[in-house]
Amino acid sequence: FIGGEGTGGLLEETEAGVYEPFDGPGPYEGPTEACRVCASGSAGVAEAFKALEGMGCTVNVLGGAGNKVLRILTGEYDVALFSDTTSLWDTAATQACLEAAGGKMTDFFGQELNHEPPRTSSGLVNARGVLATRAGVDHSAVVAAIQSEAITRRFSTFVSPPHCTAALTSEYHQPTYVCVTGPLAAGASGVNYCVCAACAVKCHAGCDVMYVGDLESGCDCPSQGCCKIKKQAEMAKATFEELGGALPTAGVENGAPKMDAFAAFSLSNVPPTLLDSCTNLVKDTKETFFLPYPFSPRTDMEQLAASVFEFHTRHLGSIPPNSGAEFWCQVKPPSAPKSVDLHYDKDEHLSEAFALGSFPLLSTVTYLTGGNVGTVIFEHAYREDEAAPIPECRVSYPEVGKHIVFDGELLHCAPDEPEFKEFWGRRNDEETRVTFLVNVWVGGRPAVEELSEEERSGMGGPGGPPLEFNQISEAQVVEVGESNLAGEGIQLPFVMEDDGDGGEAGLVLAMPSLPGKATCSNVIFRFEEGFQPMLVHVGDEEDDGIDGIDEEDEEDDSMHIDA
Repeated sequence: FIGGEGTGGLLEETEAGVYEPFDGPGPYEGPTEACRVCASGSAGVAEAFKALEGMGCTVNVLGGAGNKVLRILTGEYDVALFSDTTSLWDTAATQACLEAAGGKMTDFFGQELNHEPPRTSSGLVNARGVLATRAGVDHSAVVAAIQSEAITRRFSTFVSPPHCTAALTSEYHQPTYVCVTGPLAAGASGVNYCVCAACAVKCHAGCDVMYVGDLESGCDCPSQGCCKIKKQAEMAKATFEELGGALPTAGVENGAPKMDAFAAFSLSNVPPTLLDSCTNLVKDTKETFFLPYPFSPRTDMEQLAASVFEFHTRHLGSIPPNSGAEFWCQVKPPSAPKSVDLHYDKDEHLSEAFALGSFPLLSTVTYLTGGNVGTVIFEHAYREDEAAPIPECRVSYPEVGKHIVFDGELLHCAPDEPEFKEFWGRRNDEETRVTFLVNVWVGGRPAVEELSEEERSGMGGPGGPPLEFNQISEAQVVEVGESNLAGEGIQLPFVMEDDGDGGEAGLVLAMPSLPGKATCSNVIFRFEEGFQPMLVHVGDEEDDGIDGIDEEDEEDDSMHIDA
């Protein structure tokens, strides 16, 4: 099939190799409750599946994005539900063909699909689910039928951020859109107004909105009088500021993330009470806390956080307002999983409320115990292309009193992964892994609170000799390529969820196996071209067109759709 703008409808390839108008089954003429529905078998669409089945629709599980649309085009089904892991490339051509035949495809909330979204950690997927209907089906009635609290909770937060960024900043590095046909379309003046991701979806729904990139820009929607979410955004700004949040001051951002910011130290005079303080704190909370500069530490944790900040900013001279140390601890007992999955350190509140990325200048880890689960830092930043190859990673294995620092925008994790532990060669799964982490924020701070008096009561006090940082210069360099490739490779989870079939789907970092053995606790892995780690999607049953398809389905799914 071929469909899209300028085709004059859906075209079908004949045996002679020419394309002619498709003579399909025609529009659906029955009531909504009599529709025949095919749906993904993943957990993400279970609630919508149940809702349509409950109103009388016949619902069957069917795999493959193209397979579902083909069954609608040929009249076997009237409605299709796709999971929230369906890749964007699986709906681009299928949407064009379906709509050329008079059908419709949107997300679960009736909003247009966005095939040029901002590049976020959710990956290049239709994160709000996909609903497809045959010509003649009341699409809005199906949208209304599948709405529920569970659907809203699962899907609605994955689209654009809920709040207009203009309430918070006049210009910031953010996903940027241009409204081509709506109220902010370029008129006689030729001015193209920019809109943020929230306004692109909520204020300009139904307009032709084009994604232009992750750029330094501001949202013009409120200033031009067409923002529908301005009041809510102002309320969100007030919450952000009540929590102490402040965007970075111009001129103090990180610049390009770099691996050479990495350094390792051996610490002397770590407060002896710190291990107990960490253990006591994590019994009550896993939150992070902020110590504003200039410092007045009242506990051993705050004292160590202040010392880390002051050591790593000693070259800056004056410290601007809204600077300080964000700190927290992790305690992983032998009975608990020790992994910390891939992530970026950032202001989580700002990311969720406005989809703006604010990052610490530096991230640090202090190991209060040893063990065999190290920290792995990849040369990949939040704003980089998701699919960009990663030329290098650094691994820091834990030793008591060891401290590392690295660029605050880099992707990192602590994988409880056999190959990393075997490379280290010091197996000790019975030891509790305790780390104290400090993010250095300069000229901007995250929306997190300070320690409460109750939380301070379970900690040791400040005092003792000053902390000493003794640099560890030794590092092992391992070149990874065709000459020493071994094993089946490693997959580190990034954004994963249950696929509804007992497995997981999402985004992982795929990398080669590790050759050799560690000779010291700091290791640099450099990957030859063609063997570099990459972020990839796995376990996407919509993408492979196999799961949930019986023998009859497989024959039909061999058909292809071209955009």
